[in-house]
Amino acid sequence: NTHRHTFDALRQAWPHRSPAQVLDALLAAHPGDEGKLFATARAMGDPARATALIEASPGDPKVVLHAAEEEAAVHPARAERWLFIALGWLADGRAYKVTRPIVAQACRLADALGAQTGERERLRARLAEVAAKARTAGVHNWVALYLEGADE
Repeated sequence: NTHRHTFDALRQAWPHRSPAQVLDALLAAHPGDEGKLFATARAMGDPARATALIEASPGDPKVVLHAAEEEAAVHPARAERWLFIALGWLADGRAYKVTRPIVAQACRLADALGAQTGERERLRARLAEVAAKARTAGVHNWVALYLEGADE
């Protein structure tokens, strides 16, 4: 993540500034790239800010899905939010590359969260809703196959 490397370099160059101030400077310098600073905010220990950043603009869905997997055991609601934000980008075609493994990873995480929280049917309904509204045929087809049990 080039923004993360820039953040680390600026932290060294500006030791008198807090991590939040450095992040603010990066955001001001790169409007529209808020989502690309998701991992940086998360690494700073500010999940609320990380969430706000990925809601403002897309980032890398793989990074967000990985973060959601890591959060699942401790903060399932946050993991669900991040999961469906990333899956929404994929469905809207706002990701650089939409692949079946990434979509399957999202579906498996939704099922795992559902099993953990006892809300499997609700999360599967959300997956079906994403598939129904997907602008990308891959997401539509792959989620539908997963829900039918053909891609589990």
